[in-house]
Amino acid sequence: MLQSTLLILSMLLPVQPVADECWIRLPQASLPAGLSPTAVVLLWAGQRYPAHSLALREGRWLVKFHVRAQGQARVEINPVEGLNLVPASAAQGASDVCHAVTRQGETLWHVGSALAGAHADPYLYVLALFAANRELLDNNPDELRIGDQLHCPRNEDLAQLGMLSQQQRQALYLRLVGYGRRLSRR
Repeated sequence: MLQSTLLILSMLLPVQPVADECWIRLPQASLPAGLSPTAVVLLWAGQRYPAHSLALREGRWLVKFHVRAQGQARVEINPVEGLNLVPASAAQGASDVCHAVTRQGETLWHVGSALAGAHADPYLYVLALFAANRELLDNNPDELRIGDQLHCPRNEDLAQLGMLSQQQRQALYLRLVGYGRRLSRR
């Protein structure tokens, strides 16, 4: 279970006012994959304004707020609170099954990449899928069989893995695949 004492990032940034809103720019590495706008808050004139939208443009996050702020303003990022934990494409009614394996050769990487979509880190979703389906996979990420039904990643797993850098998630995935290969040789 994730602890509620996770660090909230706070920084003073320049604000660009436009009409009745304003924008800030953050380096791409500032926000973990899958973050929703509610995780980013602008502190201006004694008020808190949650972000309205996030967009990745030219290697930087463009964050929009519905307030006309200008100059420098404090921005807080709470990466756990705002994680968009299961993409809309993964939500299927009341069931927590995200994917049913129907073809020989499907891999956890293919399924996780599809869940991540074009804008999220596939390593995040592959690792969270593995954590949610560890028993089904017998601790081997390459053990998908036709008929297997994969459960959606759990919020806790996505939040914890979202706190790691992409390089850390990639290293963890490679270690997991290596372990799976050793199991397959037995």
